[in-house]
Amino acid sequence: MRPTSIKNRRHQKPPPTSIAKVAHCGVLPTETRMRHRDPPRILLTRPARPGDSRAVGDAETRADVSRRAAAACDNFRVVGEDADFLACNKPAGLLVHPTRPDGPPTLLDGLRELLAYELANGGRISIINRLDRETSGLVVIAKSAAAAREAGLAMEAREVGKVYRAAVFGWPGWEETLVDAPIVRLGEVAPSPVHLLRAVHPAGAPAETRFRVLARKSLPAAGPAPNDARRYAIVEARPLTGRTHQIRVHLSHLGHPVIGDKLYAAGPEPYLDFIRTGWTPALEKILWTPRHALHCHAMSLCGRNWEAAPGMGILSDSGEMGVARDSAGK
Repeated sequence: MRPTSIKNRRHQKPPPTSIAKVAHCGVLPTETRMRHRDPPRILLTRPARPGDSRAVGDAETRADVSRRAAAACDNFRVVGEDADFLACNKPAGLLVHPTRPDGPPTLLDGLRELLAYELANGGRISIINRLDRETSGLVVIAKSAAAAREAGLAMEAREVGKVYRAAVFGWPGWEETLVDAPIVRLGEVAPSPVHLLRAVHPAGAPAETRFRVLARKSLPAAGPAPNDARRYAIVEARPLTGRTHQIRVHLSHLGHPVIGDKLYAAGPEPYLDFIRTGWTPALEKILWTPRHALHCHAMSLCGRNWEAAPGMGILSDSGEMGVARDSAGK
């Protein structure tokens, strides 16, 4: 059964009176499903899992509609929900939006599955903050047009707080610092082998990020490599603006790029090599991890605060090397 609070959502319309109309939308309210057991109905929902903030019905998926969505639902975790917003933890590797019709499952696929009841009754999914494929962490979703407008106004007024955590190469010589450095797409001011590559440049858009060192760590020495070559730090990042790749570009600008960053840790060559060959021992020697160690840890928006679930931290969803073991969830 759905919790009572689900019935009291401000944006939710009363369920349609026509059972056929509801079934056509792809989901039946729990109460309706219980009263009308025959004929079988198509349910675009999934079993509840630990970490969900509400119960959902058992899945009876239609293969040509729900297979991707059901797979996507297995790849993220709900960490907070109210009448207007839902916050979930996106693992690294999961796309937020589809890039092609036959592509892999995405977060949006899973959200449509999870919120099928709301969508059938007039709701709308609007993803407020978009994370890169390799970035893990909190994604906030507005569940109605009114909530999306409220979030949009807050973002325009810079009333959104975001806290990221990153594992970076080396030990910064500062405890806290503010980077005020404009960012531009490199191809607009110089030749660039990668279209999406960004850089600090006077011609760029204003960009500001606050950084704070949380911990300094070292991996065990590897062969003859000096100890300082295995140093890394856990850094908190608070972006004050929202430029593409802003945190990664600013950390590289400081001389402490994000571990695993194929674009900004050692120039774009690792990115191009990865496209050609996939992950190799040579890339591991340079980058240490197959994905960049950046995680959206917390967000505040419209008077609400969300934080990633315990254990969901930098590289915690990945099994690589000591960085994952030492820094996950800390």
